[in-house]
Amino acid sequence: MRSVMDYPMGYSTTLFMPTSSGIMDDSWRSAYDRGSFFGDARREASFQWLSTRIDERQSCVINAITNGDSERKRAERLLNNAHLDVRAVIERCCIPVSDNCLKGEVLLNIIDQSTITFADAVGRQIGQDQPLGIVGNGFHYGQNCVAGLMVQKSDFKVLGLSSLSFYSRDEQGTSSRDHLGRDNRPLKYRNPHKWVDAVEQANFRAIDARQLIHVIDREGDDMNVLAQILPAKEEAMNKRALETHVLIRAKENRSVHPLTHSLGSGKIRSLLEQVPSVACYCVEITDDERMSFSAIYTGPSKGRTIKRIRKRKGRRAMLEMRYLSCRMDMAHLKKTKSDMSPAQLDELFANSDIGHQILTYVHLREIDEKGRPVSVTQNSTDKSTEAVDWLILTTLPVNSTTDALEVVDIYRQRFRLIEQLFRGLKTDGFNIEVAQQQSVKALQILAAMAMKGSALLMKMIGARDQNEGYAIENDFTQPQIEVLQLCLQQYEGKTNLQTNPHPSTQLSWAVWIIARIGGWKPGNVKRPPGPKTLQRGLDKFYTIYQGVALAKGWEPDVSQP
Repeated sequence: MRSVMDYPMGYSTTLFMPTSSGIMDDSWRSAYDRGSFFGDARREASFQWLSTRIDERQSCVINAITNGDSERKRAERLLNNAHLDVRAVIERCCIPVSDNCLKGEVLLNIIDQSTITFADAVGRQIGQDQPLGIVGNGFHYGQNCVAGLMVQKSDFKVLGLSSLSFYSRDEQGTSSRDHLGRDNRPLKYRNPHKWVDAVEQANFRAIDARQLIHVIDREGDDMNVLAQILPAKEEAMNKRALETHVLIRAKENRSVHPLTHSLGSGKIRSLLEQVPSVACYCVEITDDERMSFSAIYTGPSKGRTIKRIRKRKGRRAMLEMRYLSCRMDMAHLKKTKSDMSPAQLDELFANSDIGHQILTYVHLREIDEKGRPVSVTQNSTDKSTEAVDWLILTTLPVNSTTDALEVVDIYRQRFRLIEQLFRGLKTDGFNIEVAQQQSVKALQILAAMAMKGSALLMKMIGARDQNEGYAIENDFTQPQIEVLQLCLQQYEGKTNLQTNPHPSTQLSWAVWIIARIGGWKPGNVKRPPGPKTLQRGLDKFYTIYQGVALAKGWEPDVSQP
């Protein structure tokens, strides 16, 4: 993986904020120090205007969010302006470095990636210098988006985006691996470096926090990633103000040295079998109605068959938990087959503290009534689905059952938060995949703005029942608050159940009104308003707001947070 400016072959249209060493380039830093990322007041105003329109109309289709030909041309000029840097737009859409809400806090940085397929924009990319790249299984054109969501650990309060980057493969399928060879690629041009980049971005923005925990899915369980995101030896000795940890869903059954002297070295899963369980409890697993489409290639014609299966059935599952603290068996790891040369492995381990780092594996698996592990479960159509089997790797200290349960709970929240973020970006929110622009740069700018709006939607979901900690002025302007008050008079009833129970100074007050506009009924306490309802409510509210603004002659508002 590479930056467009740095590498002529391989992954295309990749744009990262920091360099591989974590140091910002001077041009970006000078723009940051000036307080303006666009170098021109007109571009600044146009960016504020377009960002506000995308949030108001919950769409990334230019024709849908602009009024008339003049506004459409204004948006097109901004998106295709040669002086508008995507990196600056990304920084503008993420949490500000000087944000006071991060100071002294314990934060979670939840990182994941999603594929954005720009099927409707393919025809417009012909003849461009940077055509849309290949994503997914090689049949689609688009961009892979790697995003980080900053969340408070104490109450899982969503604060905003911590990182954002885009990448794809070029149409010819060439890569740094083909160009330089499997073992000769620089570490920063390998695919796992996307996780390292997301961690570096978050570390830079949360430098004033007390502790930052990076939560990553199974793709992050890579030695190239672990060796670079764990604190280096000199950094550990200097005791940086920001304490960083990782919490990763493990996929590799590595050889380790347990800290327990009664156990010898061995594979982590085998060692965990020898450790007594510390907890056993039952949970209700909801039915997953998503469908999985898998491509099967057979014969010389390479035909494709689409198979539709149910991902997960709802059931009451019994879970057993174990944990074990250990250190990596570095001698064994160097002998293990890897896509890195021995010299690169030596360099990687020499600059990392991974060989001395205390790591804890927390294993959560599903068992039957007799305490035997369950590998599959049967759904209503007699199809097998995978049972719960989580192996979580963390640098957080785990000294008790309570600590292990906290690690599991953090990872459980990861899926709920980050998946909803990408859900709001696509069909259930801003519908970024139907955007049509003539350059990849314009599509990336639209995606960054929409991702910022999706993070606001996640913040609103987190603020549904919180009567403190979410000031309404941070997300709505004073004229918008006045219109919300007018809407409240229509949607608030006479009974206590139909009355907005939240203080008017908090975001939860606005969320209640917007949910009512979106069709939510206060009596439905078992089903609080979700992303679809809030997205529908926001769309209708901003339409109402535009009508009130026109009737009262308000000036166009471009200062919306």
